[in-house]
Amino acid sequence: MSSFALRLAVLPSVILLLFVVGRNKKRRNPTKLLVLLAVFGALSTIPAAIVEIIGSGILYRTGLRSHDVMYHFIDCFFIVAMIEELGKFLCMIIISWKNKNFDHSYDGVIYGVCTSLGFATLENVLYIFRGGIGLGFVRAVSAVPLHCACGVVMGYFYSRAKEMSNRYDSAGSCGNLILAYISALGIHGLYDFVLSVEDSSFAVCCAVLLLAVALMVLLIFFSASNDHIISSQPIWVDPYNFRYMPGGQQQYPYGQQMPGGQQQYYPYGNQMPGNQQQYYPYGRQMPENQQYPYGQNDPNGYTQYQDKNIQ
Repeated sequence: MSSFALRLAVLPSVILLLFVVGRNKKRRNPTKLLVLLAVFGALSTIPAAIVEIIGSGILYRTGLRSHDVMYHFIDCFFIVAMIEELGKFLCMIIISWKNKNFDHSYDGVIYGVCTSLGFATLENVLYIFRGGIGLGFVRAVSAVPLHCACGVVMGYFYSRAKEMSNRYDSAGSCGNLILAYISALGIHGLYDFVLSVEDSSFAVCCAVLLLAVALMVLLIFFSASNDHIISSQPIWVDPYNFRYMPGGQQQYPYGQQMPGGQQQYYPYGNQMPGNQQQYYPYGRQMPENQQYPYGQNDPNGYTQYQDKNIQ
């Protein structure tokens, strides 16, 4: 394979990945994690190809042939799309679900795109090696954006599942995980199906692809603009926003009460609730059972403190 063909296979994925990651204006993601997701997404093409060959052989033994619509429906939805999206989905969960950096809602979209584009890149290399540069140009504007759209939709629901899990909502978390997988499977299977059926026109194929890309762009901008913390212990924070601190500890402006019975900070001289220690300016009278500045009498008859040098 020539260097031009290799660049043609990789460049579409790089452009789409930079576009998705570039929407994340507030914080950064660890490069090591993103590379790991992309690499394992690419490696998932190997077991997916093996299982697809086995599945196609089993489907052929059922008596269905390639000219049958039902053959293409089963092959596209329940063999190709189901296996490929399952491989990407499992890689994403295994690598990122318990990762401490998964603490923002937009992270799931980035992780889904990294995994999907890793898969699409290696698949693109194999197709160009077999079909030539012309096929590479076609896939650059069709299959690669389709994989990216599946990754965005999967990642969107994946983030919602993680947020529900952090809220101890197991039912909501499982439901969103199922939606993450089923939605990506449906988009991928529908595109492959209309592309495989002989009666499908070129306009129908383009319409499905454009709808998938439109959904992808809308979800990217919506998720990026509504990015928020989904973890109780966020790792990456805005350096000028001290409301959220790593480890769950929250810092508040001087003089404001903190929730949950945590330590409170009040301006010097103001009373604090709950019989806590009080701080008063030097020379002001304090309530009963409190220590007074030297030379002042306790009006309630308690111990008086005088300067020892005063006779």
